[in-house]
Amino acid sequence: MLIYAHRGASSDFKEGSKAAYLGAIAQGADGFECDVRLTKDKQIICYHDSDTNRLSNIDLKISKSSYEELKAKVDPYLLEELLELAISNKKDLVIELKHPVPTGALIEKLVHKLLLKRKADIKNSGIKISLISFSYLATLRNLKCGYQAGYLVKNSNLIKLKMSISIDDIIADGGPRTSRQRNVNMFGSVTSNRQSIGNVGIP
Repeated sequence: MLIYAHRGASSDFKEGSKAAYLGAIAQGADGFECDVRLTKDKQIICYHDSDTNRLSNIDLKISKSSYEELKAKVDPYLLEELLELAISNKKDLVIELKHPVPTGALIEKLVHKLLLKRKADIKNSGIKISLISFSYLATLRNLKCGYQAGYLVKNSNLIKLKMSISIDDIIADGGPRTSRQRNVNMFGSVTSNRQSIGNVGIP
């Protein structure tokens, strides 16, 4: 099993922060996991919650705050910065796209755009990129970007169960009709013995 640092080395550092991901590298993680949200000015940040209350005791809604405002208060890590860190250190990256969100499918669109921009660098580094979500529709959108798509479920009995989804299912989202099939992985929650690293295990 590979060990992926859940929001970085989140037992030892502020979760989702640059320090947490640097700590994960120092602790020998095979890859990173992050949660992403859009700020008011459409910047992709690594942040699990929809607001900043739990981690900072400051009451700011991510979707209603600009990146500069959030940076001054809680200093969120940009996905673009984490992707660069992953590429430079040859660490796989698992990106969870949070839903429901006010901007709907825009989060997938902008994440896919960033990955396309860095496609050559990702390929040359040899790292794996996986996009996961508890949203079925987001998972269908993620199937179109060329990287592994994972559908998150709360039932741990469904871990590693694969299901085949027809690309026809994406027609409602504007995709072309085709008879091709692609696989989407379903994951439940996995707790690692290496708590300082994280608790997401991806085979």
